[in-house]
Amino acid sequence: MNFNPHTQRTLRPENESLSLGQANSSQKVSQDSESKTTHTALHCLEEQQSISAEIKKIVETLASNTDPIELNSKVANLVKKLKLVNGSEEIQNHLNHFQLNLYQAGFQHLSEKIRDRIPFAWNDLPLEITSSIVSKMDYRNLVKIETVSKEFNFLAGLEIIRHINTHKIALDHPDVKLKHMKFLLKQHGEGLRYLGLIGGKCSLRDLQEIITSCPHLEHIKLGLFPREVKIADTHAVILAKLAEESKLSHLKRLEFRPGSIKLPGVKAIAKAPLKTLISLKLVGNELGNSGFACICQSSTLINLKVLDFSHNQMASRGLQAIAEAKFKLEELYLRNNQIVSFANNLDTLQDLKILDLSENQMNREALEKILKLSQHALTQLDLSHNHLTDKTLLQVTPLENSKLRVLKLADNNISSRGIEKIALLISRLSGLHLDNNKELDSWGLKLILKEKPKLAELGLSGTSIGEEGVITIFDFENFSFLRKLNIGQIELSNKFWLSVSRLRERVHLGCNLEELNISCQENDKEKIKMLWESFPLKILIIYVPFGRREDW
Repeated sequence: MNFNPHTQRTLRPENESLSLGQANSSQKVSQDSESKTTHTALHCLEEQQSISAEIKKIVETLASNTDPIELNSKVANLVKKLKLVNGSEEIQNHLNHFQLNLYQAGFQHLSEKIRDRIPFAWNDLPLEITSSIVSKMDYRNLVKIETVSKEFNFLAGLEIIRHINTHKIALDHPDVKLKHMKFLLKQHGEGLRYLGLIGGKCSLRDLQEIITSCPHLEHIKLGLFPREVKIADTHAVILAKLAEESKLSHLKRLEFRPGSIKLPGVKAIAKAPLKTLISLKLVGNELGNSGFACICQSSTLINLKVLDFSHNQMASRGLQAIAEAKFKLEELYLRNNQIVSFANNLDTLQDLKILDLSENQMNREALEKILKLSQHALTQLDLSHNHLTDKTLLQVTPLENSKLRVLKLADNNISSRGIEKIALLISRLSGLHLDNNKELDSWGLKLILKEKPKLAELGLSGTSIGEEGVITIFDFENFSFLRKLNIGQIELSNKFWLSVSRLRERVHLGCNLEELNISCQENDKEKIKMLWESFPLKILIIYVPFGRREDW
């Protein structure tokens, strides 16, 4: 396009004049904007000062007995204001100390609400304050914190290890990456006592590296592994190999979760030099008679005290292997197997304190052998769900040296005639569980109470003792010894509740009832309140008709 030079010259001054006009206009806008910015800054400063003053005011009144509802409201309002204001250095300092005060007063959850809005400025805190806060943080929050400093990471690492040991947290927990935990163990592995790998994320190489990094492990719990590992039981073989290399010299407890070990793995563990091992749990692995024999014939598991071989399809014949054991068990759990008779040679079980044979089919002869153990060390016996009848039970003769204190006979077919046979055992018991013996009536209950046992635990849910029987329990002269009572699935009328209303004085007369399972309509709030007020309960379980339960 061709332009006229004159026109161009004529336009230039007009453009320049326009630019000057724009500049003047821009200058005015700039002045207005600066004024607004100054006003906004002053307002923001006022807000920051107001928030700082508010934090100080809350801190001044903060104590362990502060009303949690009122405090929660104040913190919620504070968090709302923080969302609208840019944080200053002064606010950050106040918040750091405020969060620390909340932790120390026992309001950790409120401290975490603030931290979600404005995280701790960890580098600005003295080391002792950082240490105090970190020691009160829960596991999930600890593992979420990103790298801050070498000193901080060291403190956080120690706390993570403490949480794992105390609360038995699996190393392959969903909230944390296994890779991160392996890195942490390179620095803190010597402090790890509990190792749980149950999520199926761990490889064989991971297992070796982790155990090598943790020379003082005392408790290992293994669960799901990749399919090819489970078939060959390579993880159990690796454990055995590491034991031979003296890398498990402190191991006391070893546990394989259901479906996580087969016979080859059990054989490897039985041969491993695990002389410090005192507890072995192999629940739900279908190991049968052969698996039990492997453990009993071990020449290295000589200090084993606890063996859990429940849900393993073992028959009576397999139990005979216990006679070959070099260890002296104190606890033996054989729940849900196929055991009918008991071992003849009981010399190796004379130290046994707890025996769980529930969900088997024990015969009369077996019961006779088992009761002989009560004259040695047996204090707790579980024969629940064994199809026991009055005929199966033995006529117990006086056992002056009986050590038996807890007897569990729930889910059988025992009536008052069966109670007559075992009456001489009852007077010494501190725990008696007869739940779901539907033929057991109020006469059977009278026979129990006649022996004047000082029971701390009594289970009669699902029996036929009726409302009169329940009232009798509450009027029993040794009721003050009861701490746990299960009378759910027994229908109660207003007659019982009127009797309870007259029992309020028991709280002041030495009543110690802490846990109660009782039948009640879910909308009977007044009756539920009456129970809380009448007894020093910690746990109240309401059995609602039609099979529903509520924990209160």
